Amino acid sequence: MASFNEIEKASAVISEAARNVLKSVTDLDQRTASMVESTARITAMIEHSSAESQSIAAASEEQSASMEEIAASSAALSQMAEELSGIVGEFKVS
Repeated sequence: MASFNEIEKASAVISEAARNVLKSVTDLDQRTASMVESTARITAMIEHSSAESQSIAAASEEQSASMEEIAASSAALSQMAEELSGIVGEFKVS
């Protein structure tokens, strides 16, 4: 009779330990799922930020190219103005 009680107590201890392990595994699974979800959100934010950075870089390059064209046009107009001034200076009003 004493050995049946010992077996019953041991069985209860093992059962409780199994429930604790199951709870720990369930908690770990939930935490892992939460981490995966957080990682996915962070990845999406990084991808969005990267796309925005590329867009800004492209716009900056376009603006730089436009500024270079404006500077070249300005230099050409300045040269034309000097030439025109020289031509106008050759006219004599009588």
